[in-house]
Amino acid sequence: MLNNEQSEHVDLAAQCFFNGLLKEFHGWQQDTNHEFVSINLPECGVELQLSYAHFSHCGPHRFIFPIRYIEGSHRGSLSFERALTLILHEPSIVGDLSEETRDLFKNRVILSAANTANAISTRFDDLNHLYKDKLNFIEAEQALLVGHNMHPAPKSRSEFSGADICYAPESGESFGLHWFAVHQTAWQGEVYGSDVQKSIAAITEDLKLDFGILPADFQLMPMHPWQVAVLKERDDIAHLFASELILDLGIHGEGWRATTSLRAIYHPDCRFMIKYSLSVKLTNSVRHLSLKEVRRGMLLEQILDADKGLELLQRYPKLTIMREPGFAALQTLEGEAIEESLFAFRVNSFWKQPERESLVLATLTQADPLGGNSALANMVLGRAEERGESTSRVAQQWFQGYLEQVLEPLVTARSDYGVIFLAHQQNIVVDIEDSLPVGLFYRDCQGTGFTCAAQECFAEQLGDVAPENFMPHQFVDPFISYYLIFNSSFSVISSMASAGLVKESVLLTQLRLFMGHLQQKGYKDPGFVDYLLNSDSLIFKGNFFVYLSNINENSIEDPSEIYQEIPNPLYLRPDGKRLVKRLPDSSLMGFTEGNSISIETAECSLDVYLTEHDGLRILLPASPNYNQSRLSYLQMLSLLEHSIFCGVAKGVSLSLSHWDQLCYDKPARWMCVDDNALFIGISQFEQNPDLWLLTANQSLPETLIEEEVTHPLRPRHPQGVFYRRYSYEFGQELSLRLVDPQADLALFHQWMNQPRVAEFWELDKPKEELLAYLQKGVALKHQFPVIAMLNGNAFGYFEYYWAKEDRLGPYYDADNYDRGIHLLIGNENYLGSQYWKVWGHYLIQYSFLADSRTKHLVGEPRIDNKNVIKLWQYFDFEKVKEFHFPHKHAALVVGKRERFFEQMTRHYQDN
Repeated sequence: MLNNEQSEHVDLAAQCFFNGLLKEFHGWQQDTNHEFVSINLPECGVELQLSYAHFSHCGPHRFIFPIRYIEGSHRGSLSFERALTLILHEPSIVGDLSEETRDLFKNRVILSAANTANAISTRFDDLNHLYKDKLNFIEAEQALLVGHNMHPAPKSRSEFSGADICYAPESGESFGLHWFAVHQTAWQGEVYGSDVQKSIAAITEDLKLDFGILPADFQLMPMHPWQVAVLKERDDIAHLFASELILDLGIHGEGWRATTSLRAIYHPDCRFMIKYSLSVKLTNSVRHLSLKEVRRGMLLEQILDADKGLELLQRYPKLTIMREPGFAALQTLEGEAIEESLFAFRVNSFWKQPERESLVLATLTQADPLGGNSALANMVLGRAEERGESTSRVAQQWFQGYLEQVLEPLVTARSDYGVIFLAHQQNIVVDIEDSLPVGLFYRDCQGTGFTCAAQECFAEQLGDVAPENFMPHQFVDPFISYYLIFNSSFSVISSMASAGLVKESVLLTQLRLFMGHLQQKGYKDPGFVDYLLNSDSLIFKGNFFVYLSNINENSIEDPSEIYQEIPNPLYLRPDGKRLVKRLPDSSLMGFTEGNSISIETAECSLDVYLTEHDGLRILLPASPNYNQSRLSYLQMLSLLEHSIFCGVAKGVSLSLSHWDQLCYDKPARWMCVDDNALFIGISQFEQNPDLWLLTANQSLPETLIEEEVTHPLRPRHPQGVFYRRYSYEFGQELSLRLVDPQADLALFHQWMNQPRVAEFWELDKPKEELLAYLQKGVALKHQFPVIAMLNGNAFGYFEYYWAKEDRLGPYYDADNYDRGIHLLIGNENYLGSQYWKVWGHYLIQYSFLADSRTKHLVGEPRIDNKNVIKLWQYFDFEKVKEFHFPHKHAALVVGKRERFFEQMTRHYQDN
């Protein structure tokens, strides 16, 4: 048992039980002082009271134990087991139960509590490390000591004996596999793009296992050592042994460890994980694989290798699907697969990088058995202390990273490609860098499905007949919301809010704003986002009563039977047209147009009025209260941008006193002040980089470098996304990012091999040559390659260069800070003047924002490339001359800073 250092106020098993109960049973009350909830048990005349440190409006609560009770004039505390007994005899909660059902449920709950206590006791000396230090993938997997945080018995494993704990992840132990040699008539299997023999050979090679020479027509099979005992009890398998079609080779190859799902195991030195059928009931289902499930993994392989699948992965290069390309199983003499023996090959995404900080979300959000903070809360606290920032700010940064890196790719997969990933927090592995989410590893290919949108995107792979895991979009959206929002996202919110790092309402607002941001992406099927924002209720899985009824979740015909409704904490009745913008720090800001402009950020809401005078927008706070929540400088800039560009105007004006009412930062020095009022015109506003550059202005003090051409020292290339701007013309977000040669190669190859592109770029070459071209482009000091995106969809490839060091430099009198751009629109959906008149503005604007000393922007299109020359001329670029490059006859076009920003003013006034 635990030593005396464990807090007497913490009982994680009981906390999971009551979180599940209170979500599904509504006959409880919260006291007026918001200190406890009470559950009335009229059958026995007892009232239970649960004190809490945090009461959540979306996720699990954080209770303070022991459980209190009132019985007549008597008050006291009672054990979890006693409270459980009383609840199970209360018809108003559990209905009419048979003694058998009541005892089965109680025994499983008590067993789960005992397993939880044993896991905590076993890992007691590791707790400080598990909750406060950096972990790697398998450490986080084996740190899940409790399991589902809203299930009555998350650690019930009635089929496991005490000695079997080594096969459970929370034991922290490792084990070897039990190997069979199986005759070709006694097994079956497939692997997409390979075969079973090669895949198993790869495992033995990685682990340096030598089984000698097998009999002819026999194949090695790695079996889970716990499942072997179950399999040998089957008559059909016993017959295979007796017929010498299976040879038992025993245990070999130590070092395998269970992941959080128990049946999926990992070895740091092996390129595959292995996912087994296990005859164990965990939470609501027996963990058997089926043939249809393992074939889902193979079908998903084909989907991800298709053009549209590659497009999805290119849009989200930090999204990794932990692929399951094939399976193997023993089979009867009649050729029927024995599903209890099934195992799937899962690609080990952490092979040869075992120390990577990639952590399962369920462990990050798990409560601390000693009453401290979750690992996630400690991560946020550590970053806040290290950087001297508020915990609320860092919590929002972490959550924003989660929204962009975890939530968005999964929502996009469903909404643009019809691929469903039912992502609960044990299937989400978050890649962490510098204590923030930077990527997603999704596992469990069996938990995937397809909507009709997938049949359009992947017609060749899916065929004319709907796949067995076809899910009508209107049917599946509520289930996605349970897994991705209720189970995963709400747990993240509750984990940080319960530690007092941030208000729960702040993160809920941030989530709602982010879903509004996704709603603007123009998804092919916006049903899920619309459902999440516009439904006044959501569904959640009734884990408590499913488990009470002893239902095997995997065997029910209609899964909707086990779900219930709860009020949707994200629902906000719209009262006008809504717009959400991202700021350079990735924070979100919402604008709702009505009689006034309602502004919403995660922490702030206020209203402003707009009036007009002589073409200027006059900005007025709707309330004169100086104590109201106010905006930051960046948020204020975004408000000014909205005021200018939401209609036709030549600028915006407001008094200094009104600025102070709206913003807690002082106006910037570049803003014009006259008679205690600010006047900001379009040209002036457009030349300020603060709102659109994600990194600081890259200007360096002028230091001349004497090389072939004397030129100033150039800054390093900006990394990742470095420019982002909401386009009021498109209603879309445009962004620029540095090329990633490996991740962007497939897209670049596709674009360059289009005939219309190859005619001018002459780069219709194999991938190997194009990879070298991109790598060289990234390595150059005077030039860097860029991918341009609209709402995350890549549409163009551009090369920014300093003209003086470029091959163009000798052909004209280049200034030290002249820049040039090479242009390519690769995505044919974005051709046409309605697009380039907009993105051209932003592309050019970046050149002038990146260094204020840049006075000229140049281009050298081929003289017969009339479309590009027309584009430059639209932006007031002058064709200076024609000249001969060694490789083409070109036109030199030059644009001046002053004329460009004057032209931007005309552009916005004309639209």
